[in-house]
Amino acid sequence: AQAMQSLEQAKKIEPDCSRVLSRLARLHANSYNLDYSVSDDHLELAVEYAERAVDLNPYDQHNLTVLSLVRFSSNELSTAVIEAKRALALNPNSLFMMDAIAYLLLLSGDWEAGEALANKAISLNPYYRTEIHYALWLNLLRQGKYEEAYLELQRLRKPTIMWYPLSKAATLGLMGKREESKNFVDKLLQIRPDFPVKGSILIERYIKFKNLVELVISGLKSAGIVID
Repeated sequence: AQAMQSLEQAKKIEPDCSRVLSRLARLHANSYNLDYSVSDDHLELAVEYAERAVDLNPYDQHNLTVLSLVRFSSNELSTAVIEAKRALALNPNSLFMMDAIAYLLLLSGDWEAGEALANKAISLNPYYRTEIHYALWLNLLRQGKYEEAYLELQRLRKPTIMWYPLSKAATLGLMGKREESKNFVDKLLQIRPDFPVKGSILIERYIKFKNLVELVISGLKSAGIVID
């Protein structure tokens, strides 16, 4: 919320700064996806700001990557892939953006290209964003490789985010390890006490394929969380 207020103030001072607008779009998209209630119209504002940023500077890799995120958030997956690849083409070897673009390609369903780019980013950049492992985890779940998927999650470093206990609980549930999943179930419910009610909505903000949503919900059920 403080970051958003600061960017809104910057926008008042310099309304045509594309970087200010794209960062605002990113904050609103992430707030929508993670259900952080800072505003009632996060998604609409994310679309508005991201499109305006790209109109102002269509050759900024960050702006195009944020537009891809916004298209993904709006369930426009094919367009999200197109924008992600447009962003990548501007600077294919950018260590700053490579992992973010790979993340969007994977979650939008371009599994092979996303995986290849993610592995490249990880191998080249010791300071890559560890969130990429969520996307790689989902790709492994998609292939039925549950043990490998769980190993992928061991490389995460942000246990305060809802998806950290969610992904671990679901994967352990799919592996039939309910007792081992208990701590992660407790942590998930601590972070999101409303998860049994809102779980499906929250999962669908990041997992856009019905069969994978059902798979994750099945794993959570096996771990002891029943979603309404």
